[in-house]
Amino acid sequence: MGKVFRFRSIDRLLGVSQELERQEIYFAHPSELNDPAEEIFPFFWKGDRIIWTNFLRHYLYCLHWKCLDFLVMRDHLKIQEIPPPMMGDRNMSGFPMLTEVHGRVVNKIFNDTKIREWPELLSQQHYSMGKSHILFLLRTLQWSAIEAIRAAYHEFGNPLPYFPDTSSTASLLESVPIILEQAMDVDRDGLLLNEQLMQLQGCHLLGTRHSFAPHRNGGRANPIMDNINYLIYDFPRIYLEHLPTLVSPNWYTACFTKSCRNSVTWASYGDNHKGVCLVFGEEHDSKGEGLTLNTGIRNVLGDTQLSTRYHGFYDVNYGSNVGEIDFFRFLSLGPVQRELLIQTWYSDDKGNLSECAAPIQGGFDSRYQEHLDRFFAAIVQKSHDWQHEEETRLICFSEEDRMASYEFSSLVGVVFGVRTHESEKIKVMDIIQRKCAKHGRETFEFSQAYTSDAGQIKMYKIESKGSKLLG
Repeated sequence: MGKVFRFRSIDRLLGVSQELERQEIYFAHPSELNDPAEEIFPFFWKGDRIIWTNFLRHYLYCLHWKCLDFLVMRDHLKIQEIPPPMMGDRNMSGFPMLTEVHGRVVNKIFNDTKIREWPELLSQQHYSMGKSHILFLLRTLQWSAIEAIRAAYHEFGNPLPYFPDTSSTASLLESVPIILEQAMDVDRDGLLLNEQLMQLQGCHLLGTRHSFAPHRNGGRANPIMDNINYLIYDFPRIYLEHLPTLVSPNWYTACFTKSCRNSVTWASYGDNHKGVCLVFGEEHDSKGEGLTLNTGIRNVLGDTQLSTRYHGFYDVNYGSNVGEIDFFRFLSLGPVQRELLIQTWYSDDKGNLSECAAPIQGGFDSRYQEHLDRFFAAIVQKSHDWQHEEETRLICFSEEDRMASYEFSSLVGVVFGVRTHESEKIKVMDIIQRKCAKHGRETFEFSQAYTSDAGQIKMYKIESKGSKLLG
């Protein structure tokens, strides 16, 4: 029987969480993981005029709502604590004035001759747009978008308060089509384009930052200025960071390792050697190794029912190239409903469909499975620096499954760390002995980690005093 190992601190096992008593396994959100590379999807953007127009429309929609958050919160709350409405989950249709204002904002942007040609120009690119290019485009658009929102509200007699007079970005807007057109002929890989865009972007931001620096009140940060700075300078990056929520199903992971003999791993995950390593026996099905877990699911009456399901292990790849993911076509994999996708992303005002809608038109195109495979490859990748972990992980896609329980038969052993306190060992052993008695088990493997003269982590089996349990 193969084994996998899960490092836990004593506090997680015996403290408030009581993971050992409850036989629980916690599935972490990607933001809780330790490698920033785990939150990065290798997206690229390439599409037709329709999808590019809707991409810019979606950005304006999210920015408009964040400006509304500012109007409501002002100095009461930092609006960065409120996620952008990426799913279109805030509906303007019930507010006629908002609908009218937003319509004017969109019209002002697309009536600007310097911006109106962007979707067509972007659709003609021979190469795929990368994250840095998209960030530049959004930051270039930002000043004009803020000006359009301010002007639309001013026309309704309700101007956005506290906002500074934004500087003209005409030269910056004019530079975008020039650089893109040049890149179409001489820069197929986008390398020169990226360098030019970053230089231009940096010069513009330095100039605007100088003209509108954050203010302080008596040495304390001004919440209003924090919110304005967030909207003007930070929102393009925040929006880009939230884009994966549109194309990626919510996912959570429980991390295991294939070895418990690495000192660095003990230090990182075993509470600096004061924790415990749980040893699980792998199960097998036709697809490979895994564990059977129980989760509580609420029914329509509000009652919790136990659901038992087999979870397969996914080995982590370190530094592997999973390939780029087509963002516009990958949208069909995400949590956005099909009707909303077609309405807000894949069609224009005349009902014409984008070519990027192929995956949801009467079935999935041949690239759907390829995109799905790349998604799974992306969520099990880490940088080379972590390869000593030999990690394998369980993955779930539901909030309800994040706190799962395992069968006691799956837990075959416990390894105590080099610095685990004796009193904590006794508590762990007492819980295991009681569970063994309940389930009729006569053996359980207890081991003690120690450091050899060569500085390596080794283990020896120990006997639980006063019981029949032998390591």
